[in-house]
Amino acid sequence: MKKLIAILVLVASQVLGQTNDTVYLAKIQKFILDNEGKKVGTGLCFDLVDKALMQIDPTWKQRSMGKKSYIFGKKMNIKKGVEVRVGDVFVLEERVQDGKALPSHVGIIVYVDENNMPIIAHQNVGVKNKKDSKVVFWTLDEFTKGVSNKKVKMFRPFLPKN
Repeated sequence: MKKLIAILVLVASQVLGQTNDTVYLAKIQKFILDNEGKKVGTGLCFDLVDKALMQIDPTWKQRSMGKKSYIFGKKMNIKKGVEVRVGDVFVLEERVQDGKALPSHVGIIVYVDENNMPIIAHQNVGVKNKKDSKVVFWTLDEFTKGVSNKKVKMFRPFLPKN
């Protein structure tokens, strides 16, 4: 069903002459849906986001801005209630799971469900090593559970202008 929705969005955007943004976001979505349950790249969470964004810009590379900070597009102000859309990237700078501090983690919105809940794709979670990593979908609430709002960053990818 999810793949059907992604295909319909892509076809409708091309037939109805929607904006390039719609076409680009549909490409990101299709890539993620096609890789559900599979390991992308080395299995690190950043690899999934990088490969998804490469669907719209083959020259894409995540941009590091210091030791722990990554730039995945325009930083959005979550506190202002910005609408979440396919392709938005969420970075958890610090998180705690089962009382244990974990390194930063990143995921990408794959769709918004029928209850208007953003669904995020990520990998390298709940596994002992990255070789067992696979793309999974969680609600945004599950993804950010136990993380201070100050440690959650949202980015809207820069889309090609052509």
